[in-house]
Amino acid sequence: MLLSDLIDSHDACVSQLIEAVQNDGDHSVIEALDARITLFANSIRDVHLSSPLDINRQIKFFLNRTVSFGDDAVTTEDRKTVELLVDRYTAEPSAAHGIGHNAPVVGTQAQINLRDNRFLTDDLIEQSDSRISLYNLNYEYEFTSLGNARFHDTDQASFVGKHVAEIVGDRRFRQRAQRYYDRCYSGKHLRYSYFLEVEGKGERLMDCQLTPYRDSDGCVRGAFFAVDDITDRLARATQSAHANAVN
Repeated sequence: MLLSDLIDSHDACVSQLIEAVQNDGDHSVIEALDARITLFANSIRDVHLSSPLDINRQIKFFLNRTVSFGDDAVTTEDRKTVELLVDRYTAEPSAAHGIGHNAPVVGTQAQINLRDNRFLTDDLIEQSDSRISLYNLNYEYEFTSLGNARFHDTDQASFVGKHVAEIVGDRRFRQRAQRYYDRCYSGKHLRYSYFLEVEGKGERLMDCQLTPYRDSDGCVRGAFFAVDDITDRLARATQSAHANAVN
C-alpha cells in the first residue's frame, strides 16, 4: 500500500474506534479496531521512503499522534518512532549541536565548566553558532548561545531571566513544552522533533534534546536545551538515497 493509503486506513480506523467507544460498542470490536490501528501505524513506520514530501508526511503523522493520543504509552512510543525516522533518513543522529543520544558530550563538559569556571562555558557554548540554552528549575533562561540569539534576531542578554513561555508562547508551553522540561528536571534525557514555520524559510524540521544540568552533588539544577534544524540534512540524505535507487 502507498503511504497515503496507509494513513487513510489508519485514520478511518481511528474514527471508527472513537465512534464505537462513544456508543459503548462491543468490547471485541473495539479491541479489533485498536489492533488494526497499531498494525497500520507499524506499517507506516516501517515503509522506507525517498520523496522528501512523503518523508515529511510520515514524520508528521507520528508527531500528530503524540498530540492527539491521550495514552502515555502510545505517546512515548510515537516519540521513539519520530527519533527512529529522523535517524533513518539523516544517518547522523543529531551530532551537529554536539549532544548525541546516549552521551551528551557538550552537556557533560558544560556541567564541569559551570561548576569550575563560568567563562569556559561562555567560550564553549555561549559563543556557539548552535542553538543551545541553559534553563533553571523555574523554566527561566540562565544563558543562551549566540546562534540561538541570532535565530530569534535579538541579543543574548535579552534572554537572561526570561521564562520559556515568553519565547514559545504560553499555550505551547502549557500544552507541550512544560512536560518535557519537567521530565528533564526529574533526571531524564529527552529527544523530540517538531515542525516550525520560519519566516523566509518556510516549514523546518527541528530536532531537539533536553539534558539535565547537575551540580557537583549530582542534583539536577536545570536543563540544557539544544535545537538542530535538520531540514536541509534530511533533504540531502533523501536526494542521495533517491539518486542511488535510480542508479
